[in-house]
Amino acid sequence: MYRLAGRRKGEGHRAICRSRRAEAAREVRRREALRRPGRPRERSFARGFRRHAALPWPRGCRAAKRRFAVPMIVRRLTFILPTLALTGVTAALAYPPMAANGFGLADALMLLLLVLSSGYVTAQSWQVVLGLLHRAFAGRKGDQGAGEVDCSRLAVVMPICDEDVAGVFGAVAAIRRSMRDAGLAVAPVFVLSDTRSLARAEAEETAFAATRAETAGLPELRYRRRAVNARRKAGNIAEFCERHGDAFEFMLVLDADSVMSGATIRRMAETMAADPKLGLVQTLCFPARRLTLFARIQQFAARLYAPLHTEGMTFWTGGDAIYWGHNAMIRVQPFREHCELPILAGRPPLGGEILCHDVVEAAFLRRAGWEVRMLPDLDGTWEDMPSNTLDFAQRDRRWCQGNLQHLALLAEKGLTWPFLFHLVNGIFAYASAPVWLLFLIVGTLQYASQPAASVGGGADTLLAPAVAAPVLFGLSLTVIFLPKVLSIALTLADRRRRRAFGGAGPLLASAIAETLFGILWNPMSLVFYTGFVVATLAGRTVAWDPQHRTDRGVGWGEATRRHRWHMAIALLWGALVWRLDPAVFWWMSPLFAGLLLSAPLTVLSSRMSLGLAAARLRLFLTPDETEPAPELLSLRAETAKVEALLAEAPSAEGTARASVPRAAPAGRWPSHLEPAEALR
Repeated sequence: MYRLAGRRKGEGHRAICRSRRAEAAREVRRREALRRPGRPRERSFARGFRRHAALPWPRGCRAAKRRFAVPMIVRRLTFILPTLALTGVTAALAYPPMAANGFGLADALMLLLLVLSSGYVTAQSWQVVLGLLHRAFAGRKGDQGAGEVDCSRLAVVMPICDEDVAGVFGAVAAIRRSMRDAGLAVAPVFVLSDTRSLARAEAEETAFAATRAETAGLPELRYRRRAVNARRKAGNIAEFCERHGDAFEFMLVLDADSVMSGATIRRMAETMAADPKLGLVQTLCFPARRLTLFARIQQFAARLYAPLHTEGMTFWTGGDAIYWGHNAMIRVQPFREHCELPILAGRPPLGGEILCHDVVEAAFLRRAGWEVRMLPDLDGTWEDMPSNTLDFAQRDRRWCQGNLQHLALLAEKGLTWPFLFHLVNGIFAYASAPVWLLFLIVGTLQYASQPAASVGGGADTLLAPAVAAPVLFGLSLTVIFLPKVLSIALTLADRRRRRAFGGAGPLLASAIAETLFGILWNPMSLVFYTGFVVATLAGRTVAWDPQHRTDRGVGWGEATRRHRWHMAIALLWGALVWRLDPAVFWWMSPLFAGLLLSAPLTVLSSRMSLGLAAARLRLFLTPDETEPAPELLSLRAETAKVEALLAEAPSAEGTARASVPRAAPAGRWPSHLEPAEALR
């Protein structure tokens, strides 16, 4: 199906992996033996470093916690078996109403689509339950395994391509200062540019020279720009490894919008140094700093719901965790040896160079015997996010194409089954949309084709009056909303974390408002993602251009153009269902309302003024707004300094920044949240 240069197979490959692990273990023992007698072991810098990423069990229940070691096979069975069981129960409950008047081809298709969709949703929901159980009973083991780090063997790399120059070097400056404070001043920072615009490249060089001039004990800053942008980001990182790989043991990979604290970076390096089998560690990075209503809702949801989900995934994946391509630390040598990407057979969009390469690189690293782990309890790691629904969808359009390419990798030999799950999960994150939409369309057509006498309450209708139907409906609601309820309950039970979200009242009000927004937004995403999948399978490619990273508002004209099909579908589909049965129409009204209101929802949620108004009402507050980290507080000042510098160099700034949409003028942050004003 495709070629992969330098691939090893069979027992020889496994023997090599065992030999390398043994050699790494001997090296760790040798270093321990060289330590001076009586020398106290250096205390981990980041010991106890946790702010809000971790969700501690309520204090009143701490005495009930106990540490226990669950074998990995048991952990994975606790994920697989309940997921399959709940999916089977869903199918069993759905079958009687469908088969009441005969089980035809349309019924079989609907049942298959329902099983696929419910299986995907159940897997995500059950991971949250596992995350809660793990936090409840496992406790925390601290940093007992932290190892000593030679910081000069650590490199921080930030690949960029036609990005906002001030934003990039402002983040670099904030990261360097935090690294200095964490004792990582000898670890160099590399800005690896693939920028194609000559004017923007000139601006990057101007900003680099000014940023590098500020030493004051800061880590060394290096900059290089490739003349040929071969293989995009993957090629950029590969070129760095070939040129500098022998000089470094670890590299921290960042995105152009990444910000990390020095304490977190050091903790990651200590974790890798303590485990010679560890090839990659990934952190849970949170979106922050955007002020539009849409962005603040998403930042709130990520802060509130993501930790438990990631904790559950970490529980059962172990050394087969996911890699997201940034805010992660990698052992350089095995990455160089085993992570060369294949060229997929065929033409784009499904063939050619792999676009979403991060999970593939991690799968190859794991196949070679190196562990890939998630550190879900680390804070101090952030990223930007699209500020409106259209930019969010545009980013997902690229990711959709990249994830569908992974279909060609499912038959690759040697991949562990958890990584096959990661690949399938990424594919179905987008393929689930056409599956759900097809289920609804087939159900509507089947309902319309029934004899008039059986339409009102026949046993094979979508909302049959059989006992199984309401039970199935209740089970579906439980699976969908249980993750939210558990995350909210655990946050309310922890006083410090509850206060970081503004208190119990604002937290509950924000969660309800976020849920209502999601009910209206999901139908829009359903149609968007279905179109993305169909377009990709039809052979339509998408350009991998830099994304908007500012608070961009959407006008009514743009929103109407982009959502005209959504509104047309709502009117036609809603009219058909209303004519068939008004009762069914009201059951499906959230779907129709979300599509019909898609344009106003996009326009209004892109407004920074509404985002700030919500903050004044203490809605959608996050720990990054109520208790901002020093790195976020310094980021705005550093970015402003670079902007002022570029403004004095019109030849670079005038052209380089003209093509980058800028944020709208910032509104006034609520006075009672004044510390967070610097996040703008």
